[in-house]
Amino acid sequence: MTNSNSKTLNSRQACRPAPWLWIIFNLSFGFILAGVAGKSVAAVLLNAELKRVEVGQQVEVYEDASGELTISELTQYSIPWQIHTDNVVNKGYSDSAWWIRFQVYNAGPVTDWLLQIAYPVLDDIQIYEVVDGQVRNQWQLGDKYPFAERNVENRNFVVPFLLPEKAQVQLLIRVHSSSSIQVPISFWQPLAFFEDDARNSWFQGGFFGALIIIAVYNLLLFLGLRDVVYLFYVGYVICMALFSAGIGGWAYQYLWPEEQLWNDRILLFVLTLTLFFGMAFSARFVVRFLSHRVNRLQSIAIAVSAVLVVLSLLIDYAQLIQWVVVFSVAVSAWAIFLGVVAWYRKIPAARWYTLSWGILACGVLLLGLSKYGFLPSNRFTNSAIQIGILLEVILLSFALAERIANERALRLRAQQRALEIQRLATLELETRVADRTRELQLANEKLQTLSDTDQLTQLGNRRYLEHFMSREIARAVRYSRVMAVFLIDIDHFKTINDEQGHLVGDDCLQEVALRISTVVRETDLVARYGGEEFCVVLLEPDSKRACDVAERIRRAISDTAINTRGGPVNLTVSIGCCVGIPQGDTPTQAYLEKADTELYHSKHQGRDCIHTAWLGADNSAASIT
Repeated sequence: MTNSNSKTLNSRQACRPAPWLWIIFNLSFGFILAGVAGKSVAAVLLNAELKRVEVGQQVEVYEDASGELTISELTQYSIPWQIHTDNVVNKGYSDSAWWIRFQVYNAGPVTDWLLQIAYPVLDDIQIYEVVDGQVRNQWQLGDKYPFAERNVENRNFVVPFLLPEKAQVQLLIRVHSSSSIQVPISFWQPLAFFEDDARNSWFQGGFFGALIIIAVYNLLLFLGLRDVVYLFYVGYVICMALFSAGIGGWAYQYLWPEEQLWNDRILLFVLTLTLFFGMAFSARFVVRFLSHRVNRLQSIAIAVSAVLVVLSLLIDYAQLIQWVVVFSVAVSAWAIFLGVVAWYRKIPAARWYTLSWGILACGVLLLGLSKYGFLPSNRFTNSAIQIGILLEVILLSFALAERIANERALRLRAQQRALEIQRLATLELETRVADRTRELQLANEKLQTLSDTDQLTQLGNRRYLEHFMSREIARAVRYSRVMAVFLIDIDHFKTINDEQGHLVGDDCLQEVALRISTVVRETDLVARYGGEEFCVVLLEPDSKRACDVAERIRRAISDTAINTRGGPVNLTVSIGCCVGIPQGDTPTQAYLEKADTELYHSKHQGRDCIHTAWLGADNSAASIT
């Protein structure tokens, strides 16, 4: 025994009452606890037939209010142990250190076991294996220590426990934590433990996966709709997932296994942030449809939540957690009240909102009662918050979906009303619009004719020519048909304008246009190309017919003088022809350029003549006359 321990014991002995008072106290206490103390605490029995053995009513507990009691004092001196009557040691929030004592007997033949304490947020756990009053093995656990120091990598506290067949030992467990003192103890055969842990991991994976999917889906809705209510909901779901991961030990195992200080803060921080997002979501979802007084109260709740978020980073967990838990219950009750009022006022999606918060409130209530020690800590109460979270998130998703559907229905009704108004207006103005439409059609047709017609010759102008050629080239390409394009230029026309005047020149242009039109078919096109130049487009001619038509045009102009206001005028024309089957990539300009080249040859070979070229597959021209 150390000197410090001796001093501690001496001080305790000095404070003891007189022996006779001590005897009376022991007798009285013995009579009071006769029903409990008279019971013998059975050892925890391990045998091969049991895959899992829960340690429940076989334990004794002792509260060390000072937190200074050592294992040597505990094993060497009389301590007033109390028999524990519940299935799980649950002392709620307590500043004391709690000692748990029980015997373990191995009936065999399995000797390798795992000892598990299935509450991942305990700060400090000391486990001592005592044989004949001596500590044979000891383990140090808790989330105040790095995760890598754990004997078994698991979110819960697990240590290997070796006990020979037909052997019995005593285990002493010291627990001190700023969180709720819950110590669910069990022994597992290793294979059964890892199988159960794998199943639980799959369940947790599905739980967190569902929350992530819901969060991502609503984030996409926010990006698409730009409605902040979806952003608050995404924050709420993510914080719920982090809170569940923190309280379940998953966050410390996978996200920040070396950050003990952050792990101590994160649970409280995420819980308060969850309350903030939940209140902000409620404000946008239902409260804005209620009275101004309710809106003011909601704003106060949001402000309190924001203050708690800041305080969670500044104040110790133990000092703030109980207030946060109480506020969480109050927030849940307030949210249910809001939902009921909104439901009564027939606000869309209020029933889903009310049911979701009601289910979460039940989960929070069960968790809170178990943490304060009013309910036993078991798999159901420990999972109540996760079940409540998942059901709440799903129901809130239904609420948001119904909200979208209602907004869509409102938009549809508004559109239908607008369409009805428009229909009535249309019926009222239908006659007037029909009249105006006919007038506009006639005007458009007239404008189209004017825009496509040369005013002097009444032939198609160059704009109409290009449009006609584009359409007919596409048709000729489709059916592999021949097209011929003539460019016709009046010889020495400038001399006529200079010597006899432009009015005589206009008479000549009109007569030349008329004579060309009488030679070609109605399906062919005669257009004024510009100045004294005309263009003729023949559809589906062979090379001989094209040459014949060109010659007839030449002779129709040169054989007979043209009567003008200045007297008869003899004219001749030079003609350039391009004949061929257009290909898929043949542009309109290809025909015109080849015809213009042939016209140039006619001019330079004495005028009053015709030059013709065949347009090949490579859009090149070869002279054939």
